[in-house]
Parts: sequence; structure tokens; C-alpha cells
Amino acid sequence: MTCKRAGELAELLRADVAELLEKAEDADRRGDADPGKLPEEIGRRQRLKAKLEGAQRRLEERAKERAERERADYERKVEEREGRKGSAKGRHIQLPEEKPGAEEQGNLTDPESRLMRKSRNEAFEQSYNAQAAVDAEGSALVLSARVSVCASDSGELEGDVRAIPAEVGRSVSRPGTRRA
Repeated sequence: MTCKRAGELAELLRADVAELLEKAEDADRRGDADPGKLPEEIGRRQRLKAKLEGAQRRLEERAKERAERERADYERKVEEREGRKGSAKGRHIQLPEEKPGAEEQGNLTDPESRLMRKSRNEAFEQSYNAQAAVDAEGSALVLSARVSVCASDSGELEGDVRAIPAEVGRSVSRPGTRRA
């Protein structure tokens, strides 16, 4: 669910809860027996509204964290541009956005997972990406295993190496090469 959609649904649920509360108050004023389902429905909608608002907060926090990570790269690019006096400046360097983008989504039941797909021919699924570091020099012993929320394996090698326990050691050859 996107941040925008979560906000829209939370607003609809607020209106539903207000309407149900009004119905319950009308029944109380008339002295009618309160329909037994009203309190359950009000509670159910309030719980769902709280989940939606929580999803919105998580998406906003994730966007702020991403913007903080990207800020150093942004500042480096600005400095490089300022260092090129008199030459063509190039494209406009955009400040990292601190708000969730329209495409960013969260899951109400498993907020840590992400939408991923295996290839362009596969459907999107709510998933995790399992990573493993193995001894490639014969034994194929699993040295570490971890779970990532990044859909692509590129950029995951550093985290995989860091996940290897110190007791095992980190004598790692460059990818694509073998040690003698």
C-alpha cells in the first residue's frame, strides 16, 4: 500500500467510525437497544485505521532515512560541480526527497518485507532476499546467511562479507579470482 492510499483509507475509516459512533449515540438517545455489532465494527475500523497510520509513519521514516543516506552523495556532487569553474555545469543536481515517492509501498501484515520479482517476466510478490556467503574454494561451507530487503543482489556483497563471524575469518579474494 502506498503512503497516499493509506492516508485516503485512514480518512475513510475516520468517517466510518464517526458515523458508527453517531448511530450508537442516536440509539442511546432514543433508548433503543444498542445493536451488538456496532462496538465490534467501531473497534475493527479503529484498529485498521491505526495500522494504516502506522504504515504511513513507517513509509515516511524510511523515506527520511533514505534521504539522509543520499545526502552525502548529493553534497559530494555539488562540491564537484562548484570545483568546475567556467566549464559547463551539466544537469541540475536534485536534493534527496524526504517524503515517500508515489511508487513506495508498505505492507500492513509484514512491514519489513518489500515488493520484489525475480525477473521482468515474473509477477511482483511480497518478499525478502536471502543472502549467503560460502567458501568457494572446495568445501562450499556456508560462512554466513542473512536476509535483505533489497530486490537486487548487486550491492549486497559488502553486507554479506560483514556478516561472516570473526571466528571464521575474512580472507576474501576479489570476485572472479582464486587465491593460489
